[in-house]
Amino acid sequence: MNIFDRLKILTNKVPFKETLRPLYQPLLEKIKFYFQTKRLQDSGYDVLKQSKLALDELGLTYWLEFGTLLGFVRDGGLIKHDTDLDFGVFLDEYNENTQKVFEKHGFKIVHELGIEDKSGLEQTFEYKGINVDLFYFTKDKEDMFCHVFMLAENKERIIREIHTKYTGFKKANFNGMDFLIPNDEIQRLTDTYGKKYLIPDKNFHTPSMAFNSKLIDKKVIYIS
Repeated sequence: MNIFDRLKILTNKVPFKETLRPLYQPLLEKIKFYFQTKRLQDSGYDVLKQSKLALDELGLTYWLEFGTLLGFVRDGGLIKHDTDLDFGVFLDEYNENTQKVFEKHGFKIVHELGIEDKSGLEQTFEYKGINVDLFYFTKDKEDMFCHVFMLAENKERIIREIHTKYTGFKKANFNGMDFLIPNDEIQRLTDTYGKKYLIPDKNFHTPSMAFNSKLIDKKVIYIS
């Protein structure tokens, strides 16, 4: 049982929990964020390597995405205030053995979420306490798009669709490992983070704040 589960159990025993929640919840979130960012700095490259082994075995086209791409381009490493790793893959290359292969390499499944009409998918795996997100993209002429499945305040999932230009890919070396990144990585980052992507912003929440995203009204299905 990790420290966050213990804290939840303790706070569940506190009288008037709902009344006190606004007082202790921000502190719990700060503590959780601190440990998540520390884990990424301590073990992120190990998890990156293990992710690469799994993705290579699956034979998928995959590339650095979102915060992981931003860290590579802007910081030359993992972002100090980031908490997870992000990869883009193509929906039409979906492999039904993905979960099995990631588990073979020591990961456990966190969730697999899809759209009822099968137009979108997201998988999250965990290794050494760090989440690895696979965002499934669809090519659409000169563009490509994926979906992120956000938790709303009522704890239900809502979907945001993220569009960006498709420019192809090139190889890049990240901490001694070869990965693909978009050919026009600056355009890719500007699409999502805006022209100020060079300025670190720990409050930027990609699913809800991405410049190139929009809410869509489709039904979420829970696959795993």
